[in-house]
Amino acid sequence: MNPVDYALIKKPYSGRDDECGDDGCFRIIDGNCFIAHFDALGHGAAAAEAAAAAVNFTEKTCGKEPDEIISGLHEVLTGSVGTVGFIGILDLESGDFRYSGIGNITARIYGYRRQSLRSADGIIGYSIRPPKTQTAVVYPGDIIVLTSDGITEHFVMEEYPDLLSGSSEDIAASFITLLGKDNDDSSCSVLRYLK
Repeated sequence: MNPVDYALIKKPYSGRDDECGDDGCFRIIDGNCFIAHFDALGHGAAAAEAAAAAVNFTEKTCGKEPDEIISGLHEVLTGSVGTVGFIGILDLESGDFRYSGIGNITARIYGYRRQSLRSADGIIGYSIRPPKTQTAVVYPGDIIVLTSDGITEHFVMEEYPDLLSGSSEDIAASFITLLGKDNDDSSCSVLRYLK
């Protein structure tokens, strides 16, 4: 059985997939599950280009620690519109989760206990403080949810009793449908730890 269930759903503000400034990626490498989520500033072609560059660089460097990847990404994206982002690495054996984030990607773990994962202020490619890798613990059955600011950040969970039901794809679709905003790109990455 696959140790994780992953999905990314994006909804471009313009309706055109090639103009979505939100993007992400996922890999399983050497017993670790790597996940990243980005939201370039604004929307349209320039934002889509920055988000694609962020994913491309991240996929090539996903064997490094999250803070190292963000530092490298900051250099690569200098001169672009910039992006906010979150990078995490889940040890599939222990459940240890190492992560680093810059800007307003909302990152939460739902399950054994609800945790909000904090990111530092800044814009990758424009202005950041030296990033730091932090740690959390993910338990079997827990769900990691990463959303751009095109998704409502503050909501009452009890008003959406089925929000975390179904597969990762079902959950990501629910966040977009139920909590997505109409004035920006919106995106949601969901990683369910199935161990």
